[in-house]
Amino acid sequence: MMENEYKKLIDLILSNPHPQFKIQIKKTDSNYFLSWAKLRDTHSKNIGLKSKSLAKYCGLTIDIFPLSDCIIPKWNSSFLNKNVASVIMERTHSRLLLPVMNIFYYVQRFLWNWAGYLSHRLYRNRNYLMMCYGFDLPHRYDKDMIFPLSEAKFEGYIFPVPGDIHRYLTYCFGNYMSLPAQDKRNCHNVAKRLIW
Repeated sequence: MMENEYKKLIDLILSNPHPQFKIQIKKTDSNYFLSWAKLRDTHSKNIGLKSKSLAKYCGLTIDIFPLSDCIIPKWNSSFLNKNVASVIMERTHSRLLLPVMNIFYYVQRFLWNWAGYLSHRLYRNRNYLMMCYGFDLPHRYDKDMIFPLSEAKFEGYIFPVPGDIHRYLTYCFGNYMSLPAQDKRNCHNVAKRLIW
């Protein structure tokens, strides 16, 4: 989702609260250190390697990633896209480190904002899209691979999807129609989900 639409969506969700679903950003969860939003179900809970999370919301989630046409130069993307506070949080789960994580988060947020400003001035490229600052996979997407959007049916519902879905999935995952060997699979480590 483009950055300006992403901001509108966050504002819309915040101004129209839902009893079961919450938007998880730093503003709604002081122990959340990622740079993208998550839509969380409050009637479930992930249980697994990250079950000790200090975050306020830990239910089933949908990640919401903002895209920008500001292309981050390779020399600064490796530094700016490493979310130090999030890495500390995932590895330690320690309340004692929360003040340190907040310092890292706000310093890095300041740097992301300045880098974003400079990128808008120096590196804007209308033919490519990239995840906004703070996302640690600095993929570049051809804009015509995503826009104009098309639609796909899933579980009886229609959803917007990238315009050239085959090209997009191939770019992200290679041969996405075949499962990789068991030892090559990389996924979120969730043992089970409790739903009530």
